[in-house]
Amino acid sequence: MTIKYFHWGYAAFSVEIATVSIILSPVMTPLIVSLLASGTKISIQALPMLVSIVETVIFPVAIGFMINFIYGKKKNFQEFQKIMLGIAVLGLACVVGGVISS
Repeated sequence: MTIKYFHWGYAAFSVEIATVSIILSPVMTPLIVSLLASGTKISIQALPMLVSIVETVIFPVAIGFMINFIYGKKKNFQEFQKIMLGIAVLGLACVVGGVISS
């Protein structure tokens, strides 16, 4: 019996769940905050939150899918993909560091 720790179907499912969560967040965040902070007035604007989510998450992911679809079979691009994980981690660290420092 072999145990598989990773399966591409799980990765695709994870992306789908994250996408649904991101799309629902402009509606669910104000709802959850209003339920948890009952009696406290907190103003959360859903449209600017949606625009921010599209700009920071959905748009870059869509561009990544498009680039992978167009260049995914090329040898040079496959070599480039191997180093992209490290670059993505460094970029995320910079973003998180910038948010924390501000």
